[in-house]
Amino acid sequence: MFSERLSELAPLKACNALSFTADANLADPLHLISGSCATTSPFSLSGDGIFLNLLVMLVEGASFFAVMSRILSGSCKDREGTIPSEKEEKVDEDVVGEVQLVNQLREKKDFSGRALVAWNLHKCYGPLHAVKGAHLALKPGECFGLLGVNGAGKTTTFQILSGLTAITQGDAYTTTATLSGNLRQWQSQIGYCFQLGGLLDRLNAYEYLYLIGRLRGIGETELKIMVDSVISVVDLKQHASKECGVYRRKLSIAAAILGLPPILFLDEPYAGVDIVARTKIMKAISLIKQRSRTSVMLTSHK
Repeated sequence: MFSERLSELAPLKACNALSFTADANLADPLHLISGSCATTSPFSLSGDGIFLNLLVMLVEGASFFAVMSRILSGSCKDREGTIPSEKEEKVDEDVVGEVQLVNQLREKKDFSGRALVAWNLHKCYGPLHAVKGAHLALKPGECFGLLGVNGAGKTTTFQILSGLTAITQGDAYTTTATLSGNLRQWQSQIGYCFQLGGLLDRLNAYEYLYLIGRLRGIGETELKIMVDSVISVVDLKQHASKECGVYRRKLSIAAAILGLPPILFLDEPYAGVDIVARTKIMKAISLIKQRSRTSVMLTSHK
C-alpha cells in the first residue's frame, strides 16, 4: 500500500516544496501522502521559494556589470597623487626635439604614420617620482630601446603604456585608441613580454600559446598556423611539448608576438639567458621587424 502511494507521487517535481498543515503527523509517512500536504511554487516569495534569491542575484549581476563596464571604459581611472615640484634639469637636444614633435602631433590630433605617441608621462609613488615627463613618437616597424640602470623606471613606463598601472599625469595615443579611453581597446593592440612571471608552468609551449591565442579571439584555423610560426621564430621546436622551464624567456616572447600586435613591449628579453639563447632571441626580434610592421620597444640595463 505504501509503495503504491509513493509511485503516485513520482510525477511531482523535485523542487516543489511541501507545506504541511498544522495538525499533520510528521511521524507518520502514510499521513504525509494522504492529502494533508499541499504543493507550492518554487518561485514563491515566502517559505522555501527561490524568488528572493533570484532577485538578489539579478540586482548584484546588473550592479557588477555596470561597475566593470565603467572601469574598463576608462572613465573612472584613478590619477594617483600629484607631481612633486623639482628643479628643471638640462636635457639633450634630441630629447627637446622629441618633446616638440610629440606636442605638435598632440595639438594637431594627427597620429597617422605613428604606431604609438606618448605625451608627458608621469608616475609618482608618494614622494618618489618614478617616471618624469616621458615623450615618445614611435613609427610602425621601428625598434626602440629603453636603456637605464635598475630602478630607472623602464618597467614602470611599460606598465603605464600597457594600461597595467594608473598614470599620474600624461596620456598616450595610437591611430585607433587612447590610453585614457577604452582600456580593453587599447590593450588589444599590445603584446607584452613581462620581465618576470606571466606563464603557466604546468602547460607546455603548445598548450600555453593555444590558450593565449583563444583568449585573443584568434580563429582555430589561423591559430594553428600562428602557433607553429612563432614557435619556429623563437626556436622552440625541440622543447615545445615539454613544460616550460629553461626556455621561459623564449615562450614569453612567443606569447607576446602571437598574432603580431601593432605594438610589442619586451621587458628585459635577454635577462637570465645564456649567450646562445640571447643570440637566438635577437634573431627572433629581427625576423619580427622584417616580416611585419610591428613596433618593438625593449628595455635593457646594459
